[in-house]
Amino acid sequence: MNMNKKTSVKKNVKFEYYRIYLVSEKQEDKPFDFLDWVELMGNKESSEKLIRYNIDYIRLDEVDLKSVGKNEFGLLHFSRLKESSFPGVGTLENSEVTEVPLTDNEYLSEDVSILFDPLNSVLMVQRNINSLSPTALGQYISFFWNENYPNEHLELRPILEKNPFEKALTKDKYKKITVRTSNYKNISEEKGFSPFKKAFDALKVYNSIDIEISLSMARTRKNGLAYKEMQEAIESLKKNQMDFDKIEIKGTEIEDTKVEKMDLLNGKIESLNLFEIPLRSSLKHSVVQEKMIEIYSPLYDNKKSEIDEILI
Repeated sequence: MNMNKKTSVKKNVKFEYYRIYLVSEKQEDKPFDFLDWVELMGNKESSEKLIRYNIDYIRLDEVDLKSVGKNEFGLLHFSRLKESSFPGVGTLENSEVTEVPLTDNEYLSEDVSILFDPLNSVLMVQRNINSLSPTALGQYISFFWNENYPNEHLELRPILEKNPFEKALTKDKYKKITVRTSNYKNISEEKGFSPFKKAFDALKVYNSIDIEISLSMARTRKNGLAYKEMQEAIESLKKNQMDFDKIEIKGTEIEDTKVEKMDLLNGKIESLNLFEIPLRSSLKHSVVQEKMIEIYSPLYDNKKSEIDEILI
């Protein structure tokens, strides 16, 4: 028996931030009071909250309103009940793989959670590649509103950083940089891209249209990419961002060891959190929601303050 067998696995989960808008034929788009939608759904039975999404189903499973200090936040739990892409079941003793045994009324479930702030119409959305995208969640939310108000629909719009390059320059340590060219032939040493230029020149023999390069460090708190060179690279990328269609940075600050991922071109605001999940278990939505409150609430990490400043 292996006494050093792992009992858990670590997984990074991403959260994105959106503002929900009411879009109407009769008035200008405006931030939507999401509590109105929650009240609408509260009058429905579980079966009435179920809609088709491609060949699967989406359902709102749970809504909880929580007071955290002076703020009240809503927590929503959604499931994608799957009829496709089933995994198999195998054993260590032989190579036979069997299907997951399910009855006609059973489905594999993949879930996501949303935290909403009624004061600024902000939704903090958990990303789960196997479950529901923000687009799918937006379609679900709008479906039930439009069902009652045919001339209106709801849209989730990403909240974008106002000055992403300036924010990237404030980081004290850089863990990763990823760049992808839109036209690598425009990149020259004269523009200040000497290291990138040499790398792109070495790769152009493959006759590709776009080239993507990623530099990263191991998952340790002490190590980081060369600071001076990273600052210079960010400055150069800012001046010549039209030559790229992807620029992403991961960095930390001295007083905060959490790694923040920044999309410098699209400016989409994200949060990352590392969860430890026991083997043969799933990431519980209650654990995710507790962490979402911790990230967003002014009592803890206070992402709300950053979002509010952008929305002013």
